[in-house]
Amino acid sequence: MKEYAKNSREQENAQQMAEIPEVLNAPTPSAEELLCKQIKQSSTYLFIAKISKLMDNSFKIFGIPIGLDPLIGFLPIAGDMIAPAMGLPMIYLSLLKIKSLPLTLAIVLNLLIDVAIGIIPFHIGNIADFFNKAHIRNMNLITGYLDGDKKTIEKIHRQATIAALLILLLIFIIYLLIALATKIATTIGGIFA
Repeated sequence: MKEYAKNSREQENAQQMAEIPEVLNAPTPSAEELLCKQIKQSSTYLFIAKISKLMDNSFKIFGIPIGLDPLIGFLPIAGDMIAPAMGLPMIYLSLLKIKSLPLTLAIVLNLLIDVAIGIIPFHIGNIADFFNKAHIRNMNLITGYLDGDKKTIEKIHRQATIAALLILLLIFIIYLLIALATKIATTIGGIFA
């Protein structure tokens, strides 16, 4: 009799467990997954998504997506400063919210490449800027990083390495320029002494 009651209780428990919705049996998301979801729902992320579309793909001409970035580039001097400034929220998000130095370096590298292309004279840079979509690339890097996409993360690390090497090269060039300026000042000072 005890055995029958035990089997009966086990069957009852099994039936009750079967009635529990699958939602309760679903794995709970990790803290990292919750943070990624929170970031994707943040006003900063949504603002960056809008900026990316506005700057690189806001409308189409002959079926080709065009943004404001290359058009703004035609404005003398200011045009080459506005587009990178629109990337500052991306740097803010990657550095202070996501807290990833490699992602931040990759974003900065894309923005610097965009600036370098934009300043090529005789409007050649402005025309090339129609095809260089730095804001969309950066948005894809951010989204891929948050999604944990391995290919995107590998790309971020490659770009971060390149950015770090370019920073070191720039520091070396600045050192050489300071040394050259010191030598010129010393030479000129010796002439007038």
